[in-house]
Parts: sequence; structure tokens; C-alpha cells
Amino acid sequence: MNKLIVAVTGMVMLFSSVAMASAHHKNKTVRVQAEVVSSTAITQQVVQKVPEQQCNLVDVPIYSQGNASTGDVLAGAIIGGVIGNQFGKGKGNDAATVLGAIIGADTANKKNGNKTIVGYKQVQQCNTIFIETVANKIVGYSTSFKTTEGETYTFQTGSQYAVGTIVFLNKTVSLN
Repeated sequence: MNKLIVAVTGMVMLFSSVAMASAHHKNKTVRVQAEVVSSTAITQQVVQKVPEQQCNLVDVPIYSQGNASTGDVLAGAIIGGVIGNQFGKGKGNDAATVLGAIIGADTANKKNGNKTIVGYKQVQQCNTIFIETVANKIVGYSTSFKTTEGETYTFQTGSQYAVGTIVFLNKTVSLN
């Protein structure tokens, strides 16, 4: 019986020391005050297309409109009227004759009214082109903090902190 009591007591002591040891291995989070000692931009190179307007002076021709002579227009009207007269009967024939005369006169005017270049003028023409440039884009900040205990920690942060700013850090400690 004494052996059993000693064995049970030994096991209880063993389990309690293991339980106490595991309780000491739990993490503990403490809040510590720290000062920002540096905050430097982290950059990444990216290619950007930047619009740029390019303008040039170009020579544009100046045209004069040549006019057909009255005789050419009259001859076109007569020929058009004769051709139009071949179509239709009665009032339809009269309408076709008049329409033929108008078309003939207009055709003669356009045919003999050729444009000729009489000079040039300079006009500014602009186009937008895109130029590829390499630029540095900020993707974060490398920020260092110094605690009141003198420890320094560096983190990547999403925004920049001003040097000298006081912040609070959550510090997790554990006993191994």
C-alpha cells in the first residue's frame, strides 16, 4: 500500500510540474511605447504610357475654282434637253426634257470647273502620341521603431510615419 501511495504521489507531482511548465510556455502580449526613428519609401519600377502632343506645320494647297464658260453650260443644257426629250409622253416628256437640260448644264459646269492650285498656306497639325517611361511607384514604407527599453523593430507599413511620432506596439513574449 505504501508503494501505491508513493507512486500516486509521484505521478501527481509529475503531472503538476508538467502543467505548470506548460502554463509558463504560453505567449503573453504586452503593449510597449515606441518612437519612430525612420520611415523610408519602398519603390518599385513601373512602365507608364505618358501622352504627349506633337505638332508640325504642314503646307496645305489653296485651290481656285475655275468656272465653265457660258457656252459650255448652254451646250450641256441643250444636249441634256435633247436626251431627256427622248423619254416619256406629254407632261412626262416635258419634265424629262427639263431634267435633262438641268443635268447637262450641271455636268458641263463641273467638268470644266477644275480646281487649280494657286498657292499654299501653313497649318499646324497635332497628334497625340504615347511615350513609355519608367517611373518609381511607392509600394510601402520601411518604418523603424525604437522602444523605451532600447529595442529597435522594423516593419513594412502601408503609410509613412513622421520621425519622432510616438506609437504603441503590441509585443508578444513567450518562455521557451
